[in-house]
Amino acid sequence: MNGCYTRNKLDFIIDYFDGISLSFDGLPEVQNLQRPLANGKPSFPVVMKTIEAFDKRDFPYGIRLTVTPLSVKKLPEIIDFLTTHTKTRHIQAKPAFPRGRGKGLDIDASTADDFIEQFKSAYEIAVSRGVQFIYSGAMLDALSLMLCRAPREALIVLPTGDVSTCFEVHSKEHPLSQQLLIGRIGEGLEIDKDKWKRIAFRTVEKISFCEDCFCKFHCAGDCLGKTFDCRSSNLFKPSIRCKINQELTKYLLIKKIAWNKGLWIGKYEAMEVRRWIF
Repeated sequence: MNGCYTRNKLDFIIDYFDGISLSFDGLPEVQNLQRPLANGKPSFPVVMKTIEAFDKRDFPYGIRLTVTPLSVKKLPEIIDFLTTHTKTRHIQAKPAFPRGRGKGLDIDASTADDFIEQFKSAYEIAVSRGVQFIYSGAMLDALSLMLCRAPREALIVLPTGDVSTCFEVHSKEHPLSQQLLIGRIGEGLEIDKDKWKRIAFRTVEKISFCEDCFCKFHCAGDCLGKTFDCRSSNLFKPSIRCKINQELTKYLLIKKIAWNKGLWIGKYEAMEVRRWIF
């Protein structure tokens, strides 16, 4: 959710929801640049008022921040700000991907190393303040065959009535719409079951590219909307995220083993960790 609500909607969320994932990029200059209001005005003060209302009522929320080449070197500063000025206990950093307004602002081969190093610095800050800071491609506390369970457990209905297997494929204009839209709702629910099964059972142990990767059950074949390729026999295409996933998984493994004096077996249940990944 974007955190821009009327007073009535905000009160309804606090009274009836048991938690949300809030899209917020932290620093005023970053938030206002990457997520302006529809009229072009700054969104930072609006979202901060929402956060203040959440914190006043002890409402549980996680923060999902998008990292672009324009903000990547500010990631430690962003985490410092969020852990100082909000009560959230869960923060997720997501590299931008080249869709819509994100075209040309994705973390690619030229900025992947920056993301890796800045994440490490930001992680140290978050951990020192008791805040969980995660990147979905390096989830040590959760072993899985699929990163996202939306294809199996969610019914994603678009305004047009089309049914999607991915939250990111939100219109027929999306490049993956032909591959990941599986039916529609009209008078009833019509699903192409063969197409659905092909997507829903694309698990990491079936992806030959991932066969020898040490973090295959942590990134779990990565995000469907970023790696799905119908032209591949495994329905998978690698990306620069593979390097990011491997480097951050290695970093986190070494960190946690060191912190636990040579032995680490995991601390969180998978569902609790996954709760804030959207």
